[in-house]
Amino acid sequence: MVLAALIPPVLGFVLLPRRVRAWTLFAIGTLASLLVLSDIIYYRFFGDVLSAPAVLAIGQTGRVWASIRSLFSPALLWTIVDCPFAFWLTLRITRSTSPVQGVARRVARPLAIAGLLALAGLWLAPPAATASGALGQMFRDRAVVEQLGLFGFHAYDSWNFVRSTWLRPEATDAEVRDAESWFVDRAPMRSGQASPTFGAARGSNLIVIQVESLQDFVVDFRVAKQEVMPHLKAWTSQTLRFTNVTDQTNEGRTSDAEFTAMTSLLPLDHGAAAFRYPGHHYTALPRVLADEGYATLSAVPFEPGFWNRRIMHPAYGFEQTLFEPDFEMTEQIGWGLNDRDFLQQMLPRLERQRQPFAAWLITLSLHHPFDDFPARYKTLDVGAFEGTPFGNYLHTMHFFDDALDRFMRALGADGLLASSVVVVFGDHDAGFARDAALAHAMGLRDGEAAWAANDRVPLFIRVPARSGDGLPPDLIGVRDIPAGQTDFAPTLLSLLGIDASGLPYVGRNLLAPTAGGPVVRPYGEWIDRGRFYFSRGAALFCVGADGRAIADDSCAADDRQARRLREISRLVVTTDLQARLRALLAPTMNAHE
Repeated sequence: MVLAALIPPVLGFVLLPRRVRAWTLFAIGTLASLLVLSDIIYYRFFGDVLSAPAVLAIGQTGRVWASIRSLFSPALLWTIVDCPFAFWLTLRITRSTSPVQGVARRVARPLAIAGLLALAGLWLAPPAATASGALGQMFRDRAVVEQLGLFGFHAYDSWNFVRSTWLRPEATDAEVRDAESWFVDRAPMRSGQASPTFGAARGSNLIVIQVESLQDFVVDFRVAKQEVMPHLKAWTSQTLRFTNVTDQTNEGRTSDAEFTAMTSLLPLDHGAAAFRYPGHHYTALPRVLADEGYATLSAVPFEPGFWNRRIMHPAYGFEQTLFEPDFEMTEQIGWGLNDRDFLQQMLPRLERQRQPFAAWLITLSLHHPFDDFPARYKTLDVGAFEGTPFGNYLHTMHFFDDALDRFMRALGADGLLASSVVVVFGDHDAGFARDAALAHAMGLRDGEAAWAANDRVPLFIRVPARSGDGLPPDLIGVRDIPAGQTDFAPTLLSLLGIDASGLPYVGRNLLAPTAGGPVVRPYGEWIDRGRFYFSRGAALFCVGADGRAIADDSCAADDRQARRLREISRLVVTTDLQARLRALLAPTMNAHE
């Protein structure tokens, strides 16, 4: 930090003319203060510092201002309280400074350059952790900050971003062959042929409802003896319900959920694919269904530029996309049209669709920081939680539950329910602070393992009956297999009678007997049945469901498997390989068959 404070003024003295020197340094200092402030606010939500790719989403700052405001505290004013004084001091200096004598400048310049080179050499000399390659094994930016300092990290991060985007070479033939071999080896995990449920919904429509901030715990949550989501909870006895789906999203949040669920690839470590790679060629679920004759439609009652959906949704394979201008904005709750009116306005559009169709509907009424909810829709008695973010969250979830029930009854009345697979899932966690009081309210033990275990989103899949006899037993009930959003596409394709074994998906068909292995989470973490693997800096931990460390070698073996999956997914995303690999895998899979 001392070096970061010394180098800018030395550079300014050596390189800048006197007339612009003070103002340039004032600008650098102010930007540095704002960067620190941004890091703190970002850390309070994501648990990490701001990365260069995340800055690509800066245009959306206005839309998340409520969340930023909720994370701000008066103490943070100390990070910028010196800026007004610095402005006054800069004015004084520029008005009073006399020209530097020529001899002094000629002497000072080489001395300053020599000092600068010495300081830079010390600064850039990698710490022991860096030299041994440990920085490459750190999965959170905050761990790199511990090694390089805050500004050192941002310099390192900016260079990594440039190197991984503008300077990154295309995938080599060897890398492509390696990735192809990996996908071939995992083909049985994606295949539906060995599953008794393969094709159970062949020819059916697909209606996916992606619910903002819906976590699994709230489906069964009760407050003052009232069920928060009674209608969705009742689906447990009528549908396939997956209760152990970990939230795999990262900095891209909702856009990560869309990306991961549709493409069956992991989200990026930094930034969102929606901004970093919108021009890539994806073999996403909508495109596969379109190739099979489905009409594909996406709908979100919000601005088309948010998360770059105007570009990304066609890239995923949607033939038609609906945004805010396509809806009657009757009443807004949260960010966009309220969930009840949104789903009701979608009904006539679905009725007019050519069948079979696939529709992806994204709700918006529920969003962090949950600092407000219309009193006229508060039908729950949340007791001491009233007026708190958690209480408002319960109200919004109850509101969605009622909206979903109305939507389903309307689908039944117009005949679409009998011919449609209906999927409901949560896009990511609610973003609540991890504190002991909230953990107690949610019925959790406080601690890293307990919070990770609770970081789950629900997945409900309602399959229409094959005949008047109703649904077969293997398509009803709770499945607690460890899963992630990467598993959605292969599973849904299997039910629709489309084999995903020839597709470059890192996810698995959750209904296949071969589904297994660790489920990868952000920051190098993974989870499986009863184990949680996470990092803290360069240290790695494997704990059981009770939070106790596991010392056997099984964690190390599964960690290698998780790392390999992450590496393959990163290669496919960053080098635009998914469509190319699909073409390579098709003949290979046909030969195996």
